[in-house]
Amino acid sequence: RVDNPSELLAGDYQTQVVYTATVKLPSKPTIESISPSSVVQNTNDTLITIHGANLQSTYSVYVDMGNGGSTEQCTSLTVISDSELTCVLPAFANTGDYVLVLDAQGGETTSTIKVTAPKPQVSSITPNEFQTGASKREVITLTGQHLDQVQAVFIDFNKNGKQDDGEECLELSIVSNTEITCVRPGGDTEGTFTVYVTSSDYGAIASGTVKYIRIEAPSITRVNPNQFAINSSPGPITISGSNLQYVTSAFVDLNENQSMDDWEECTIYSTSYSQISCYMPESNITGQFTLYVVSPGGKDTIYPITYI
Repeated sequence: RVDNPSELLAGDYQTQVVYTATVKLPSKPTIESISPSSVVQNTNDTLITIHGANLQSTYSVYVDMGNGGSTEQCTSLTVISDSELTCVLPAFANTGDYVLVLDAQGGETTSTIKVTAPKPQVSSITPNEFQTGASKREVITLTGQHLDQVQAVFIDFNKNGKQDDGEECLELSIVSNTEITCVRPGGDTEGTFTVYVTSSDYGAIASGTVKYIRIEAPSITRVNPNQFAINSSPGPITISGSNLQYVTSAFVDLNENQSMDDWEECTIYSTSYSQISCYMPESNITGQFTLYVVSPGGKDTIYPITYI
């Protein structure tokens, strides 16, 4: 600026032009959502999408791993627009909530990533058929993957997808990551019911079915043959009747105490609804005795079985 140009002396002068500019920084970014918002423990290469505002100037996304302030970068960062970007998360060794930090020229913003345990998966249930109303202790075995995450097992008798009274499998034991056992609940209703396992991260998970059946008491109508020589191997017999397919034992009550002793068993080798085949026990006692058959549904008898 020259205030009095008429007073300038002859000669060379230097001039300087000064420009004034205003630099406006980008607005601070915000995160509205992350998809997916949770990932599975020890999973590699999980691509997430971050939606928000003022994301265009983002230059870094990282996760606070919580180990004394250690961090890990989210790789393959791609800014799609001012409201969307993607990146690949690191693998997480532990479950829990982790802080995700987004750095941009406009500032820093944070959100949360939830890391969950793997979802339990059941591949088999053994046994899977039970008698209704049975009071005996019966252990069932479930096999599969990630079963160490299971907190409870229940059989959905009410078919509502929720655990109600009397449905829980008791004495749950985590044998390994691939096997659990428990004592199954009793049930008075016939039918096929869904087995659920529960975990803290996934709630109730349908994991197969079991069947409850009502076993009727066996009924004997005939035994052939029914007369045998003492002190010799009697050989096989055929027991005819109904509801015989669930019979677990047959015996001749040589001691007449209405219970099977070691030497009284008729060893079963074949069963069907109407017939049982078994090998008769040898006896050194003559007389007429009762034959018993026993199943979970009850027992029946026929008399006489004669040894001469």
